[in-house]
Amino acid sequence: MRPIAFSILTSLHLGVGVLADSSANYTELLLSSGTIKLGEWQAAYDKAYALIQTLSGDGGNFGVLATLDSSTNPLTYFYVTTWPAGLAIAMTWDKDAIQAQGKALGMEFRGKGINLAYAPTMEPLGRSAWCGRTGETYGPDSHLNGAMGGNVVKGVASAGVIPSSKYFIMNEQETNSDGSGSSGGGGGSPTTGGSTGNSRSITARQSSNSTASDNSTTSSSSDPYDVVIDDKAFHETYLAPFCDAVKSGVAGTMCAMNKVNGTYSDLLGKYLKVELGMPGIVHADVGAQHTGINSANAGMDYGSSLDWSNDTLGVGLTNGSFTSARLDDMAVRNMTGYFHYNQDQGYPTKAGVTDYVDVRANYSTLARAHAANSIALLKNTNNSLSIKEKRSISIFESHAAPRYVGANTALTVYDGFGPTMYGHMSTGSSDGFMLRWWLNDTTVSTFSGMSGAGTELTESTLGVAKGGDRSELYNDEQDTLVNAVADNCNNTIVIINTTVLYGGPLGQESGNAIDDYFDKYDLTPCYAFGYGLSYTTFDYSTEVTITSNSTALSQAYATGDLATGGREDLWDIVSNVTSSVSNTDDIVGVEVAQLYVTFPDAADEPVRQLRGFQKVTIQPSEIQTVNFELKRRYLGIWDVSAQSWKIEEGDYVFYIGASSRDLKAQTTLTF
Repeated sequence: MRPIAFSILTSLHLGVGVLADSSANYTELLLSSGTIKLGEWQAAYDKAYALIQTLSGDGGNFGVLATLDSSTNPLTYFYVTTWPAGLAIAMTWDKDAIQAQGKALGMEFRGKGINLAYAPTMEPLGRSAWCGRTGETYGPDSHLNGAMGGNVVKGVASAGVIPSSKYFIMNEQETNSDGSGSSGGGGGSPTTGGSTGNSRSITARQSSNSTASDNSTTSSSSDPYDVVIDDKAFHETYLAPFCDAVKSGVAGTMCAMNKVNGTYSDLLGKYLKVELGMPGIVHADVGAQHTGINSANAGMDYGSSLDWSNDTLGVGLTNGSFTSARLDDMAVRNMTGYFHYNQDQGYPTKAGVTDYVDVRANYSTLARAHAANSIALLKNTNNSLSIKEKRSISIFESHAAPRYVGANTALTVYDGFGPTMYGHMSTGSSDGFMLRWWLNDTTVSTFSGMSGAGTELTESTLGVAKGGDRSELYNDEQDTLVNAVADNCNNTIVIINTTVLYGGPLGQESGNAIDDYFDKYDLTPCYAFGYGLSYTTFDYSTEVTITSNSTALSQAYATGDLATGGREDLWDIVSNVTSSVSNTDDIVGVEVAQLYVTFPDAADEPVRQLRGFQKVTIQPSEIQTVNFELKRRYLGIWDVSAQSWKIEEGDYVFYIGASSRDLKAQTTLTF
C-alpha cells in the first residue's frame, strides 16, 4: 500500500469524545451524516472510514499524498508534455479531444507518481479582461466552461489520478488576492465589474475593517478582496461549472483566497459539500487559509501545520469548539479519492523533478493536433489560408520566440515583467531532448542564476514567482509592428495568442454583459461568441425536432436526493433537440453546431444562453444529424425565495446555429 496522507493528524488525538456540538451549523457537510447519497463513492468512503477507525494515539507517522499543478502538465517536471492551455483547448469545442487530453495528462501525472492533480481550473471565468489567470480556464460561458472542464475531470480520473478543481470560488482577479494589496497589474483598479442589471451584480472590492474570524463579515485592509454578488448570479453562473466538475468525478477542490459577500463561511460547507455533494478533500490555495478552527469547521480538510496543531484543533477537541466527528470527516475526505481511484493497488512512487522518468509516450502528436484544433480562424480574405505555396515565410515579434523562463512554468502574467505573456510554453526536439532557455534580454539585470538542490535545478529571478493581473489590453508597440509589416508585405497573417477571449462577454451567461453590451440593444460585435471560419461551407436545415420527457417535467422544482453533482434529478434528460448540417463544398470540414435558449420573461435571464454544442466532421455533400440532450439543470433557474432550481412556466425558444449571432433555425417549447 502507498503512503497515506494525514499531515493534519500527525499531532492530533483521535477518538476524543464530543464535549459540545459547536459545529452544529456544519453537521450536514459530514459524509457520515448521510446528507449526501454517495452512490459509486460509497465503497471508497467505507474503506476510508474503516481505516480511520484503526487509528489511535497521535495518528501514526504517515506519508503525504503527492499533489501538483497543473492542467497543462505536471508543473516543473522534466520529460513531460506541455498541452494547450485551458482557454485554447476550450476553443476546440471538442469534448472528445479535451477528455483525451485529460487522460494523457493524467497518465503523465501517474507516471511521475503524483496522486492528486490540481486540475482542472474552472475559475476565474474571465469576468474581467484584466485578470491574469484567465488563460488557465475554459472561458467565460458557464455552460462551455463546465462541459469542457468536466471532460478534463473524466480524462484525468480515467488514468487513476485524483482530479481537484480550482479555484473555489469567485476568484476573478490576482490584485490583492492574498491580502497584500499589490500584484502585477489589475488595470489600476481592484474591481472586476459593477452592477449589470437584470438581477445580476458582481463587485470585487478591497475590504476595509478588521477581524480574523472566518464567520465575520468584517475584515482588515490587509485581507484579500471581497466579492459582492447576488444569489441568482452566484448559482447560475459561478457555481454551475463546479457542478459539472463534481458530477464528473473530482475528489478534491482548491479554495480561493477571496471573500464572498463579506465572509469565508458557507462557501465550502453549504455550497460545495452539501449542495454540490463534493465527496473529497478541500485544500487551500497558497495563502488562502486564514484561521485554524474556523477554517476546519467551515469545511477545509487539508491545511497548514502552523494553523492546525494541538494548540488549535487539539485544544478545540478539549473545549468543545471543534468535534472529533469533524476531525474524522477531514481524514476520511483525505482518503476518499485515494481509494476511489484504486491508488492503494500498485500506484507508482513519486519521481524527482529532474529524474529521467519519461512519461511523454507519443503525446507530442496529440498535443500538436489539439493545438491546431484550438486555433480559431476569424478572417480569411480571398481564401489566403491555408498556405499552399510555401516559398518564403518570415515570423516577427517577441512571441515568436520560446518563453524567457523555459519549459513547464505556470501560465500567468508575471509581476514585474510587463503586461503580456511572451513566447510559447514549451518545446522539444524530435528526439525528445529537453530544451530550456532564457531569451528575454531585458531581464538580464534581475537574473540571479540557477541553483541546484540535489538533482533538482531551481530557476530564480525577481518577480517571476508572483502572479499578477494584466495592466493593458492592447500594446502600441505590437500594433505598430503589425502595421509596419503589413505595409511592406502584401501577404501578412496576424496570429493572436491571448488570454482575452474574443466575444467572451457576449457568451457570458452571468451578468449581463450579454444584455448590456450586445444582444439586448442589438449591437454587433466584431466576432460573436462561437464564431469561427472553415475552409469549406455548411448549410443548416431549417427543420428542428424537439421531444420532451413529460414525467421528468412534471414538477417545477428539482426534488431529487442530494448526491455528488447536486440533486439527482438535475441530471435528468428532459428534452432532445435534433436538426442536421450539410457540407456544401468539395472539402471535408468540421463544424460546431450550437444550441441556444431564450427563457420566458419570468425567468429574468439573458437574451440567449448556450445550452449545447456538437462538433461534427462532414464529408463533401454529406448530411450529419446533430442532437442536443437537455438536462433539467440546463433549463432551470435559481429561485432565490425557494432556494431551489426551478423550471419556469412559459415559452422556451431554441435556436440552432454557427454562433450566438449566426442562428439558422428555431423552435419553441411551452412548459
